[in-house]
Amino acid sequence: MSGQPNAPLLPPARAARLLDDVIFARVAELIDLPRLYDLEAMLALQIDNLGVDSDQARAVAKAMIDRALMRIARTSRKWTRWAPPQGETETACEICGSPCHPQEQSTSA
Repeated sequence: MSGQPNAPLLPPARAARLLDDVIFARVAELIDLPRLYDLEAMLALQIDNLGVDSDQARAVAKAMIDRALMRIARTSRKWTRWAPPQGETETACEICGSPCHPQEQSTSA
């Protein structure tokens, strides 16, 4: 080793985009997309049964789902709280600041 830092593998903007894509994919994995699609289709069918044009019914159903997803994104941190199992203590992760168990910190270091 020459003691000189290695050049980055990717330019910073590309690395940031890659990280954003990876995080997006992981979050998307947590959402049950087929069931969400089914809900949107069911809403569109119900709206269509009210006498609304099919295309407009699908647009309204999509808007309803989009609005619900945005509401979840805005409010989820207010009503989701992590709590350690009974008898265990909670500490902040050295990397991200989120609560985690002490043994989790030692394995990630």
